[in-house]
Amino acid sequence: MQKTLAKSIRKFSKTHSLIDKLTLEYEKMQFFSKDDLQNLREKRLVKLLKHCKKNVPYYKKYLKDIDDDDLKNFNLKNLPLLDKNTIKTHFDDITSIDLTHRKIKLNATGGSTGEPVSFLQDYYYLVHSEAKKNIAFQWAGHYIGDPLIRLWGSEADIYGKGNKVVTKIKDFFKNHKNLNAFRLPYKDIVEYSKIINENSSSVVLGYSHALHELAKLGNRNNNSQKRKKNIISTSGPLYPFFREEIEGYFGVKVFDLYGSREFSTIASECEYHDGLHVSEETLIVEIVDDEGNRCPPGIEGNIIITSLINYTMPLIRYNIGDRGIFFDEKEICKCGRFHKRLKKVIGRSMDNFLLKEGGIVPGIYFVHFIGILINKGSIKKMQFIQKDYNHVVVKLVYNNKRPEDGTLNEITKTIQDVMGINCLVNIEEQDNISPNKSGKFRYTICEV
Repeated sequence: MQKTLAKSIRKFSKTHSLIDKLTLEYEKMQFFSKDDLQNLREKRLVKLLKHCKKNVPYYKKYLKDIDDDDLKNFNLKNLPLLDKNTIKTHFDDITSIDLTHRKIKLNATGGSTGEPVSFLQDYYYLVHSEAKKNIAFQWAGHYIGDPLIRLWGSEADIYGKGNKVVTKIKDFFKNHKNLNAFRLPYKDIVEYSKIINENSSSVVLGYSHALHELAKLGNRNNNSQKRKKNIISTSGPLYPFFREEIEGYFGVKVFDLYGSREFSTIASECEYHDGLHVSEETLIVEIVDDEGNRCPPGIEGNIIITSLINYTMPLIRYNIGDRGIFFDEKEICKCGRFHKRLKKVIGRSMDNFLLKEGGIVPGIYFVHFIGILINKGSIKKMQFIQKDYNHVVVKLVYNNKRPEDGTLNEITKTIQDVMGINCLVNIEEQDNISPNKSGKFRYTICEV
């Protein structure tokens, strides 16, 4: 009944009606031939470049001398790589001057590379990215209106942000059930396991670390589940031992989904679980070495992404901070889809924090927290170090001036909300926070 109600209400929502229509279009596109997929991508890229040439100051200087008819042959390598610092420095120039008819939303990364960044997205981006996410969910067996359990971070519960009543109403009509994954003591893990077991017809979407903790405890207690629907893992690498533990516990397949706040769904697994299919209808994904040269298939490099659907702030050749490896394009997936596939994604480095009573606080909690703080503008870089069960050190690099006491107090309170009121929080000012010897920045470090 709730599924029928969810679908009925969507018909009266202009936004969701459009998302549903686009979802049907992307359902057809997923089986485009290689040539049709390339033509769609090139058409969208030319349209984006024309827009940038006319409306985006940052790109005008690179495109002004190129005729519109020649843009279809334009090599993206002629544009510089973007990074977080470039966006911060040139925020206004990367923003389109053509904003009158766009519904704009400010979003932000959580700072999983240590330096968070804000960026703009629009309505066109929203509806297309939601439709593409629906396709990824379909591969895992979830369709619009189906029940979904989200083992996810609830900012409303932890940070006191947003309207909880409105959120609950929206979740009811979407047929979603939310389980807060920002704090996972053993008693909550046991309760969540029970809820998930009682809702075996729901697909479960969860942070990879949270799913692994739940499965690890269940397997340890010989309390396996046999579900009817699959699991979608995201927001962190799905390590092979994570997958084995999760699938062993739930008795179903795990579908890996690679996404980000900048681009939503980047790549996802199909039913054959042989790499992640890139969302080539909405993105161009490259893998390059440290000098910016494209890596051949099988060679690890930096993941560079161009969004084809964000016109408010075009992110072209953006270094997202992850590394990956492509399959050889001659190796076509058994599913028959011709999208490029990522063989491996090496994500950011993060540790979970340990609770004295047992259980964890996932490292992703701190990523979300940084995302909320950055709009205050005073913090450039952060790192969290757990010295003991009740001792956390926070290293801060400021932009220009020391944050207000209210911001520093907020940092302390937000850590104590999950680690316990008796947790000692030391805030240390730093000129810089260096990556480790491998060049990877660790934004959470557990020394317990």
